[in-house]
Amino acid sequence: MSAAAVRWSAALLVLAAIGVASEARAFTLFDGDTLGLELRGYAQSAGGFQDPGYEVPVLGSLASGFHAQVLRLQWFAQLGDSLTLDVHNRFVTYTSSSVLGAGLGDAVGIGASVVPQRTVNLQTTFIDEGGFRASHDIDRLALRVFFGAGEVVLGRQAITWGHGSMFAVADVWTQFSPFELDQTEKPGIDAARVLYYPTPGLELDFIVADRGSLEDLSAGARASMVAGSADVYVAGGKFWQQIMAMAGVALDMVDFKLRAEIAQGYDADAARFRLPRGTIGADYFASDWSFSADYHFNGVGTPRAEDYVAQLSDPARARGESYYLNRHYVGLASSYGGIDRLRLSVAAITNVVDPSVIVTPSLSYEFSDNADITLGAFQGFGEKPVFDPGLQLRSEFGTYGGFYYAQFRGFF
Repeated sequence: MSAAAVRWSAALLVLAAIGVASEARAFTLFDGDTLGLELRGYAQSAGGFQDPGYEVPVLGSLASGFHAQVLRLQWFAQLGDSLTLDVHNRFVTYTSSSVLGAGLGDAVGIGASVVPQRTVNLQTTFIDEGGFRASHDIDRLALRVFFGAGEVVLGRQAITWGHGSMFAVADVWTQFSPFELDQTEKPGIDAARVLYYPTPGLELDFIVADRGSLEDLSAGARASMVAGSADVYVAGGKFWQQIMAMAGVALDMVDFKLRAEIAQGYDADAARFRLPRGTIGADYFASDWSFSADYHFNGVGTPRAEDYVAQLSDPARARGESYYLNRHYVGLASSYGGIDRLRLSVAAITNVVDPSVIVTPSLSYEFSDNADITLGAFQGFGEKPVFDPGLQLRSEFGTYGGFYYAQFRGFF
């Protein structure tokens, strides 16, 4: 590793240690009657190794070690009675012993989520050599204006639609990969957004978003309402080159929740309807533990493992609309936190057609309300790929192999 790589890694590790040892609080840099400036953030450090469990011709074994750090500085400025500004600096370093280098965006780990295409690129790569990469991105740059019963948000911001997390059907703006380690703040998208609250329990959301080109300019609207135990939304708009309608409902019955969502798209380029994406699920919450179960139909996937290689370059996957290859999935997740500051979690996502499964156990310990350590893994089970003649993926999650990590986070 280069001397510069060592310096970057050491600096961020020190910042992570500071976050662990200190109390989580905003640094108030200026505090006036109507003007103010605060700094919050977090430091995250993750390291471990991965082994797909097979060798690749010419390259040999792809087993490797990795170490990644994330430092996010969250600046919040109050600019009067009705105006605020959010700016986030995201610094990332990544070191890998892999023969493929240290490029971010692997299927599992820090950088697994797709960052939205942006016309204005505010990312700088300082170093990218010798298995080491260091970069900085302005991931938030949003001006928020409050008015009467609503607000306007202009610039780079985080937007979330829908109820799902493991299978995010309606989260069409930016969504986390289910195999992403850095899930504290999702990637920002450049957009103009209007939120309007005409009556209690009703929210109207209007968005125009940049996708990197005028052709892919996206716009959508959503109406969501909370009435009694029901949280319902309907939405629609133009997303990339498709027209899409979405709807969802969540019924909250104190310690039990039922969820259902569906998204139906019309491909304007091909002049045809696409197969829908949909999820039905249930959550159970007790005092110390929780349990979730989901069935997901992924209409943008392929029903045949023989087509997986081509599916890897499908536009819907490349832009983060879906992180799955096939069409039918079952997801299970459970978490237990009844032992002091320890929390044990395990989730499993099953491709029921291959069949294959990826299991993600983790054990977390909270040092305090603002710092934690997690030991975890992503372990895939299923048929391994073959390389003669040519690459053939015989199962989805059997291709992943094993990914094992230790992660520290500290907030300030």
